[in-house]
Amino acid sequence: MRPPSPGGWVGVPSAAPIRRVLRRRSVRPRTGQQPVVRAPEPDPTSLPPAAPEREPDCSFCRLLDELSAGCWVAREPRAAALQPLAADALAPGHVVVASEQHISGMPEASPEDLTATMLLAQRISRGMREALGATGVNLLHSSGTDAGQEVAHLHLHLVPRWEGDGLRAWPSSRSTHRAPEDWQERLRRSLAG
Repeated sequence: MRPPSPGGWVGVPSAAPIRRVLRRRSVRPRTGQQPVVRAPEPDPTSLPPAAPEREPDCSFCRLLDELSAGCWVAREPRAAALQPLAADALAPGHVVVASEQHISGMPEASPEDLTATMLLAQRISRGMREALGATGVNLLHSSGTDAGQEVAHLHLHLVPRWEGDGLRAWPSSRSTHRAPEDWQERLRRSLAG
């Protein structure tokens, strides 16, 4: 995602419908659906310092410092959800959820920052169903340049989906990399150690 132009976020669809849904305390299920269980409100005693760590060369860190209320969908102490530029949006209502702390990717994230980022993503995806009538949501994430990560800051793309919308979000090819025969055992040992 590129930082906004000097003129701001012109041409980006309004995030107001999703923000309204996120502000509500309860969500009424549609007929035949299970009730939606909301994540508990964050405990104020476990919040990070008022000023999160920033990396001056990181476009997401600069963006989080410069965000105006019109650009973000939700803002929490450890994570924020914002609109990508119109040219980068994969669908109407596409939202990017980013960690407030500068964290290069998922492997480097603390449990608290990763939890906050994922819980906000979950809330946004529920809001997309109600506010936009989305019938599905793609969660897209890359950690590391070899995975296609362009900005080394933990972020998740949430793309609302509808039947027949024409977007293909699953890889259409397979990796040609050959892993060692005992890759499963190596992974188990790494997780145990």
